[in-house]
Amino acid sequence: MFGNQSKSYLEKIARQGANSPVCIGHETLVVSGTAQSLVGNANATDAIIQVQSTVATTAVRYWEDGTAPTSSAGFSQGNGAVIELTNQQNIVNFKIIKETAGTTSIVVSYYK
Repeated sequence: MFGNQSKSYLEKIARQGANSPVCIGHETLVVSGTAQSLVGNANATDAIIQVQSTVATTAVRYWEDGTAPTSSAGFSQGNGAVIELTNQQNIVNFKIIKETAGTTSIVVSYYK
């Protein structure tokens, strides 16, 4: 599933009850060697992203401020890692790039 970090986020959503965010969409993006943005959902205020690859040692790098990451600059996350975006502007600004060889994708769920 998503791992401990995402579990805490999902538990937080559940505790909010009737006011909890609702999933309004999802996407899968193959991460390349060129910085990419999320296609996204313009109405989303939160997102959960999981890094997925058949290569256990794969990694990606990302920034949430609109800056394009490189294969050596940005937050590094490995296969199975979960990234939480908790603001619409962070979703819009999010950029990601592949750090290592191998086919790597991210799976994203959008919430409002």
